[in-house]
Amino acid sequence: MGHCLSKALFVHICGILLCIPTFGLDRDRAITQFHHTAWTAKDGAPSQTSALAQTEDGYLWIGSERGLFRFDGEQFEIYAPPDGGELPSQNITSLMATPDGGLWISFAPTGIGFLKDGAIVIFSQHEEVYCFARDFDGRIWAGTQTGLIVFDGSQWHGIGTARNYTDHRVWSMFVDRNGTLWVAADDTIVFLEKGSELFQKTGVRTGGVPDIEQSDDGRLWITEYSKSLRPLSLPDGDSASDDPEISVPAIKFLFDREGSLWLTVKGEGIRRVRFPERLGSRKIDAANTEMESFKEQDGLTDNTATNLLEDREGNIWVSTNKGLERFRHSHLVPVALPTGYRDLTLRPGQNGTVWAGSAALKPVLLISVENILSKSSPIEIASVNSGAGDVVWWGGHGGIWRQRNEQFDFFPQPKGLTFNDLDWMWEVMPNSSGNGLWVGLGDVGLISFKNEIWTDHAKPSGLFERVPSASFQDSGGRIWLGYTGNRIIMVDGDRIQHYTSDDGIDIGRIRVIRGSGSRFWFGGDLGLTLFDNGRFVTVRTLGGTKFGTISGIVETPDGALWLNELRGVVRIAPEEIRQVAGNSDHPVSYQVFDFADGLPGGPQMNFRSSTAIAGTDGRLWFATDNGLVWIDPARISKNTLPPPVLIRSLFTDEMKYDPGVPFMLPPGTTAFRIDYTALSLSIPERVRFRYKLEGTGEDWQEAGSRRQAVYNNLGQGEYRFHVIASNNDGVWNNTGAILNFSIAPAWYETGLFRFVVFITLVLIVLVLYRLRVRQIAGAINARFDERLAERTRLAQELHDTFLQTIQGSKMVADDALEQNGDPVRLRRAMEQLSTWLGQAVDEGRAALNSLRTSTTETNDLAEALQRATDTCVVQGSMVPAFSVVGESRDMHPIVRDEIYRIGYEAIRNACAHSEASRMEVELTYDHDLIVRVKDNGKGIDPVIASDGKEGHFGIKGMRERATRIGAKFILESSASSGTEITLIVPGEIAFRTSIHSTES
Repeated sequence: MGHCLSKALFVHICGILLCIPTFGLDRDRAITQFHHTAWTAKDGAPSQTSALAQTEDGYLWIGSERGLFRFDGEQFEIYAPPDGGELPSQNITSLMATPDGGLWISFAPTGIGFLKDGAIVIFSQHEEVYCFARDFDGRIWAGTQTGLIVFDGSQWHGIGTARNYTDHRVWSMFVDRNGTLWVAADDTIVFLEKGSELFQKTGVRTGGVPDIEQSDDGRLWITEYSKSLRPLSLPDGDSASDDPEISVPAIKFLFDREGSLWLTVKGEGIRRVRFPERLGSRKIDAANTEMESFKEQDGLTDNTATNLLEDREGNIWVSTNKGLERFRHSHLVPVALPTGYRDLTLRPGQNGTVWAGSAALKPVLLISVENILSKSSPIEIASVNSGAGDVVWWGGHGGIWRQRNEQFDFFPQPKGLTFNDLDWMWEVMPNSSGNGLWVGLGDVGLISFKNEIWTDHAKPSGLFERVPSASFQDSGGRIWLGYTGNRIIMVDGDRIQHYTSDDGIDIGRIRVIRGSGSRFWFGGDLGLTLFDNGRFVTVRTLGGTKFGTISGIVETPDGALWLNELRGVVRIAPEEIRQVAGNSDHPVSYQVFDFADGLPGGPQMNFRSSTAIAGTDGRLWFATDNGLVWIDPARISKNTLPPPVLIRSLFTDEMKYDPGVPFMLPPGTTAFRIDYTALSLSIPERVRFRYKLEGTGEDWQEAGSRRQAVYNNLGQGEYRFHVIASNNDGVWNNTGAILNFSIAPAWYETGLFRFVVFITLVLIVLVLYRLRVRQIAGAINARFDERLAERTRLAQELHDTFLQTIQGSKMVADDALEQNGDPVRLRRAMEQLSTWLGQAVDEGRAALNSLRTSTTETNDLAEALQRATDTCVVQGSMVPAFSVVGESRDMHPIVRDEIYRIGYEAIRNACAHSEASRMEVELTYDHDLIVRVKDNGKGIDPVIASDGKEGHFGIKGMRERATRIGAKFILESSASSGTEITLIVPGEIAFRTSIHSTES
């Protein structure tokens, strides 16, 4: 059964121009130098793939004999229709994405589907559809076994012969840049120009044509089953002999945005021609060096490759019989070294080449970007130094090698210095005089090599005995030596300068030294130190921490600093370096290139030789524990396409909710999970997310690469979930995706329930208030009863003392009167009477001082207050007015006395101090007892009204009396309206029987 590639090239080109970054897969790189990733069934990828498409939302769709899948770069999902619907079949034969975000799907043996926004519309079709195309007029075409059908917006219709088209099987279709629809039909090719209604014949005879594509130069290319790939030559065009031909049985092919040609070849994996425009009229086959190959042995999941797709970020996707492949740009390009190479020592060669020695029994390699040449010697290399002119010195095992161009001479180590006379030359450097070498021999230390003669005592005094762990000669001829324990020595001729941790060095063992002028960089076990203008500064990162172990340093001409660091290749931008040089406390930001960028292994951490160098062509080379890698700083591309962000679903314990349909979570929902994603297919593991849930007061949460948010303990209400994302290069889509939803209130969270609870609480408060008032009234009554009992006791005491004394005096007087003839007796009786009367006066005064009699003889408060107002008539010209509202009530004597004294004081103050012409006194008997005294005088000074007058207790005493009986005392006064004093006494306190009891 044939398959066909269906595209709308116009949409594709517009997407390239408007939506996607301008970089693709570098044509200067071999196919093996791209980052390759494969997914198989164990990763959830479908097998037996028949079609690939990328929709506008960024999803990669995969049609297979096992169903329809979508892929966000990390997770494969099989599509199932919403609401339990069924697809015509799980066997997908063709896919085509449309600019409106839709996806056309063909099913085997019959059926067509259009999927958009998660919903699918199924159209019945009696024949299998092999391919789709969309022309510039927006019409959707489909090719079948018997011809073409077209979609009118609601239904599919066969065109028959109405458009000058003869019903033939359609192999493939293509829309070129001019809008012409090309159709490979049975054994020929026909075309429909833009705006035309009639197909035209090309007259070209073909076999089955599974694919048609257009190259950068505008030519159409075709491939035929079991035949070659070539441009389409029309009878009225140029001679076919002038066209190139690629003699491989290609099934599908494409020209990527850089112009390279990719092919899937039956049973032979994939092929690539980097520069097809250079073929001219030549014919090449699979053996030609201009055709690259990538098969199972190179990492392809299966040699049966089927479909090709270039996504909007420039990645090439390939489907095979067993899985899915992606080829993408990577900043770091790994170099496949021969087996066994480890612990590399690097130095730059001519024309961008690199020399690499190994500590293993392997010869030195001369490496270019694409070729590796092995030299017969030297072997077992541990260090290198470029000497004067074209001379290079390599330190090896048992001696040193001198290189001139590609000629090597070996000088064995001096005898008698080490066991077996065989040890490692860890360091090779010019000596301080510049006319010889210092060589670090094993644990012996530095020895001298000059004029091909070894000397073991030429080391200057002041150096440590141990071999340095790093060395560097700067442009001024000074030699810098690094050691363990934060120790550095600078040798400048005969001058030796020591630096230690006391000078600010805090990076442990020194592994690498590089720099120029007055600025030098030191990489160590514990980070990076800058030496600038005579002082050392440990470089800190944005998080406040130091860098990890550093074994290689390169400073590029643009001022950037590159490190071979514990986590990978690190780049510190020039502006960051400038800020560190000007401000030692500046925390640097940096970029890390790691495994996702093509790093084949962990950075090599051997010391004494820098594991990073700059080539003469500007490329930077880094040694790893799994080979060599290079990067071109001048060609670091950036993915400028913000990733589309989608919210996939919301999950509770009971149900999954589709964000495309409005929904409300049921009452009682407190916990749920929201799954989201961002469609950046280049390096999805580097996509970063932020989200927040509006309605909770939550600010943006940094989610890292996590693609779900979990919430607990939420109540009913309206919520708005907002998520944004950045791509692998930190370009943010700040619009993101939004999900609005709500949680329905439980019965106890409804407004009615809250209203009932509110009313209940108010009633409870009122009841508690009434109970409290009654409690206070009871307590006051108890105090009043206690005071009344005390009065009774005092009255009894008066009766038992004062009255008894008076009675005795009376008896003495009566007795004296009866015998008034006896002067002596009379005098004695009078003396006794005088004594008793004095005693009575004392007893009476004591009783009066301890017991205040009531101000009124009766319980009528109104009468007492009325008498108080009458005094105003006598004392002045004020006109008093007195009124009583309500019926008089029986009052507790103590309360009555306190009320009277407050009212009396208010009346007296008005009469004496207000200078008023009128005074109103009102006594009200209601639920509460209210006494109001108001005048139209000059008012009371606010300070006196608040705090009272010093040395006087009128207002203060009224407030204290009111407090004692649980009453409310209100004083309002102004110079314009006079003074009004109001006393409100709760009825439960004022009256012996409350009004409620009376009414009941």
